[in-house]
Amino acid sequence: MRKIFGIASLIAAIALGGCPNPNDIGVQNYGTVAISVVDGTTGKPVSGALVSAGSTYTCTTVASGMCASPLRLPVGNWTITAVTAGQKGSSDVTVVENQQISTTIQIQ
Repeated sequence: MRKIFGIASLIAAIALGGCPNPNDIGVQNYGTVAISVVDGTTGKPVSGALVSAGSTYTCTTVASGMCASPLRLPVGNWTITAVTAGQKGSSDVTVVENQQISTTIQIQ
């Protein structure tokens, strides 16, 4: 019985020895972006704007022109777009690990 356990342990050790580091296979580091959307002409907050970063991360602005909660995004460079009833605007941001940044998007 000990031989079987020993052989099974040896096989498992050899098989698992070739596994890659989990940080090399898509584990992400995140930061957050607080987003405000304003009318480019009047400077007033825009409610109901659809805000997106890529195709996966989205939110809708509330009466204050802000997303209800900051977008949690993987670290890196992002273009954040806001769209509402014939108006559009965008902002380029750099997301830093474990930090929150703010951006204001003017739509026209």
